[in-house]
Amino acid sequence: DYLERHQLQTFLTEVIMYVARHIPPDPFEFLLDHLDALVTKHRSQHGLAPRRPAFEESEPTEQSSARRLKVVRHLATALQNEDTAGASAAKLFDQYAERGEDDPSPKLSELRFNDLTMRLQ
Repeated sequence: DYLERHQLQTFLTEVIMYVARHIPPDPFEFLLDHLDALVTKHRSQHGLAPRRPAFEESEPTEQSSARRLKVVRHLATALQNEDTAGASAAKLFDQYAERGEDDPSPKLSELRFNDLTMRLQ
């Protein structure tokens, strides 16, 4: 009854088919990047209640320079950790790297390298 009420079997079938259509190099990372959109689409297509916002939306406020500085310091501290910096760099590299049919190890072509450097600027 629970599975039918929430249409979980239908949803999971749709998710598997979505991944199969795109054949991403890392299906788990792909799912993490797309899961929220898949859930929203499923709910709207099947007449299920929309997701409640985790927080109340408000008008954007002007951030003080002290607050911005605090955020930058937190980011700098996090990136000083070797594991955090390495994971961040690996994820960014994987977004631009290409895998060949014969060689599954990721390679960064000159064109994709230029794209990556433009993003980092």
